[in-house]
Amino acid sequence: MEKLNNASERQTDIDSAKIQKKMAETAIGARRAENLLYYSEQSRDLEHDFASRLSKATESTGQMTAKEFEKWEDEAIGYFDAIKKEIDESGVYLGLTGDLNLVAKEMAKIVAYMPRKGYETELATTIEAQAGAFYDERRNDLNAAIAESDLPEEEKQKDAKILRGFYPAVARHLDFKYMSPAEIMDYPRGAKARDDDRTVAHNDAIKSLNDINDLARKYGTRPFTARNFWPSDMCPKKSQSEELARIFRYDRDIVEEYYAIAFSSEVKRREARQAYEMRMGSFYR
Repeated sequence: MEKLNNASERQTDIDSAKIQKKMAETAIGARRAENLLYYSEQSRDLEHDFASRLSKATESTGQMTAKEFEKWEDEAIGYFDAIKKEIDESGVYLGLTGDLNLVAKEMAKIVAYMPRKGYETELATTIEAQAGAFYDERRNDLNAAIAESDLPEEEKQKDAKILRGFYPAVARHLDFKYMSPAEIMDYPRGAKARDDDRTVAHNDAIKSLNDINDLARKYGTRPFTARNFWPSDMCPKKSQSEELARIFRYDRDIVEEYYAIAFSSEVKRREARQAYEMRMGSFYR
């Protein structure tokens, strides 16, 4: 009888410990959910305030100064880092580790504007996209840092090549975006192949931007954007949740807005060429 009582007491202790652990995990999860909501709301408010300030700066001087922009960007980075920290730490309790779809559900709280009808018009005024206005000076700073580094020459040359590779990656995507009607009609292997190749080019541009961001962090210069972005080939399309697909779409569109600002003259040239070819009826050649 005594053995049965002891076994019963041990089981009660185990059950009690499980209940207490579950309660603790629930409390931690609730706190992290509150923190995520707070940081995401603050991030969205920051973006709206920035858009308003950007409009005023553009009206008065034509462009926000780099010094002022960096203050806004630093605040955005702070919120991104805080949200990422909450997601990383809550992974133990929410089962997020290693599952992109579950992470995306939480990541969706980071972005200021999630994909919806007409949202594209708001992207150009985000902190992430407007960093494109300072691409040249950040590229020059990184290029100088690589050249002046004490790292082995072979490593420096490799990193310089990565930096030089961003514009060609962007140009390849622009080649697809601004194809003439004749080029579209004559594309090898048909329309589906063209769409697939365009997606690959877009993902390559995103990866290239991430690569030069990482280089900037490595050499101690200012990253090109406030955060890195998710290319859609991180997860097969058939396996993507709705939230993950939306994150991929948002990051794809925001990166495109970024380099539309960074390489504005190139984009305008291609737009003009495409419009001319449409007017000249190249579709019917």
